[in-house]
Amino acid sequence: MKNWLIRTRSNYLLGPISREKLIELIVSGSILGEDEVCSGNGYWIFVRETDLIQKYVFEGSYQEFNPVSEALNERKTRDGNIDFNDQEVDDITVIHKATKN
Repeated sequence: MKNWLIRTRSNYLLGPISREKLIELIVSGSILGEDEVCSGNGYWIFVRETDLIQKYVFEGSYQEFNPVSEALNERKTRDGNIDFNDQEVDDITVIHKATKN
């Protein structure tokens, strides 16, 4: 299953790739300590975090995922009361190379 992503120290996103391919890239030195990896809905791990890389990549342990709950959009009305706007808004996800200012 191809569910691993790589975020390079240059802010490029690569993948999805299989766990086997990820292991190959780590062992060969193609990705290094400042690069990060992430499985599915898991969290990002620096390759230098050898204990976590061992557990989740090499041993294949499942990363628990704790979804973030979205807070209601809170705003004050003209009379000073709080209005909670819980209307759904379409999310757009953009994956690109981040640029530094």
